[in-house]
Amino acid sequence: MPERLEIRYDVQLLPSTFQCALPNCEELKKKADKIVAYYDKSYDVAALAEALKADDQAKFKLLQQEAEHVAMLGILPNFDGRQTYQGYFYTGFGGSGAYFPILWHGELLLGRIANGQHGAHDSLDWVLAIWRWNGHTFVPALGMVTLKERKSILLSAIVPPPYTVAEIKDQ
Repeated sequence: MPERLEIRYDVQLLPSTFQCALPNCEELKKKADKIVAYYDKSYDVAALAEALKADDQAKFKLLQQEAEHVAMLGILPNFDGRQTYQGYFYTGFGGSGAYFPILWHGELLLGRIANGQHGAHDSLDWVLAIWRWNGHTFVPALGMVTLKERKSILLSAIVPPPYTVAEIKDQ
């Protein structure tokens, strides 16, 4: 019977890189940073929708339904023709992730958070985007990349017979 040895990484979030099209971008970025930190620990943004008033919850559900049909929301927003977020070439959102509501100066915005994606590869880093609905289409408001830095590594593997964990540690 093989023995199991775990590998885990101790990670921390690095400062975010962002692009924005709204006034007061620093304030919106701070709010987005809090969402990233919260999502990194819980992988749940449902509480953000639950905190809304009933009419805003209904608007958020409509925005989510509309978002399912908009291909643009699958990629990280590009502002003023800039292709990267300071050298990070994430093209879109990885397989996991979630839409969330964000109230900004009385307006309900649609946000999305997921692992960064470049081609077919999903990273551990987070990408976040926030869009405004203008009545006809979604308009990018903020795009953000938050890198994760691995600190310490604990080894992990399933050790096949005839080796044991003790023998691997000795090598």
